[in-house]
Amino acid sequence: MSTYDPERWLTTMQRALKNYVETEIDACIDGNGNGGGSEIFNVVFDYPVSSAGAINIDLDKTIIQMDIDDIENIRLGFGPNIVDDVYTPGDVSNPATLVEREAYCHRVNYNVGVWASDVSGGITSRLLAYEILSKIFVGEQAKEKCMQVTQGVEIRDFQSGQFIVDTINDIRIFRIIESELIVRVYSRKDGNELIVPDTLTQDPHLTIPPLAIT
Repeated sequence: MSTYDPERWLTTMQRALKNYVETEIDACIDGNGNGGGSEIFNVVFDYPVSSAGAINIDLDKTIIQMDIDDIENIRLGFGPNIVDDVYTPGDVSNPATLVEREAYCHRVNYNVGVWASDVSGGITSRLLAYEILSKIFVGEQAKEKCMQVTQGVEIRDFQSGQFIVDTINDIRIFRIIESELIVRVYSRKDGNELIVPDTLTQDPHLTIPPLAIT
């Protein structure tokens, strides 16, 4: 299972969110997550250029398309964005070290679309896709479930799009365009290792002999 890692925030966000979408689609289709959704829908985290080109041999599955439209990197408050540090005590051979951790907030906008052909179910398949997207992206329950499954991807908003009928190579394509999903994640990166003075232990038997005054 793919989960979110704040140290590799963008790649793991994509994988974790894709896993969440596919898992929830399966649950919506067959009720127990046994993979029934993959027989009807193809989840593509990119604009489906190659899939659109293959429409001349008909789409046998409805495509749910999600591609990143915009990323906003947000500082956390004022200052250097240091949110944590890792202190490693020293010993006789090695000095103590301190590693400061810097964090950022990332607000990511996804363009969400649906591509259905007559072969994949046409209008009905498009409606079913929208129902599922609404269920897994809208409301507090969806927000909590996404955070639970992804371990770090927070749904902020989902806006419905426009229903249109397109034609590619004389084949009708029932599409949903201009839908938008906004998610938020937090990243973390470690700074350089700093050497810091360790606690000094004083020997109680160490004395300085008095100086003779002449």
